[in-house]
Amino acid sequence: MKRSLRVIFTLLFLVFFLWKGVEAADKCAMCGMALAEHVHTRYTLIMKDGSKEATCGVQCGLMLEMNLKDKVASAQATDFISGKPIDSRAACYVYGSEAVPDMPPGFIAFARRSDADKFQKGFGGRVVTFEEAMELLTKKEPKMKMHEHKGMKGH
Repeated sequence: MKRSLRVIFTLLFLVFFLWKGVEAADKCAMCGMALAEHVHTRYTLIMKDGSKEATCGVQCGLMLEMNLKDKVASAQATDFISGKPIDSRAACYVYGSEAVPDMPPGFIAFARRSDADKFQKGFGGRVVTFEEAMELLTKKEPKMKMHEHKGMKGH
């Protein structure tokens, strides 16, 4: 009887913690938004220890990357046109357009500069590089509306 209870409690314990792990993996590592609703804007950090941190979009991804910079090996944005992962440092971004797929003011990633330019012509904003995007976040432009980051690591 005691052994059966131990087995049951062990299984319940494992199920609870595995469920919590799945739940956490389904949410943005910065703001807690559901990742399933943002597959076209997802940003993924690949950490030096091999683990991954996913965010709902570029803005959260860049902010998380700034916070965890010493632990980040590389990062991937999602190309808005193809939906495929791309090297975040090689990508072009449209910042502050009328189209905001995740949160304002928004950064939208593109694999090709020509795609970013076409998008910008139709929806406004400005085309920036990875370095310029990081600088915009660092300066915290007046237009930047920072949102609460409940899930932010390191705080």
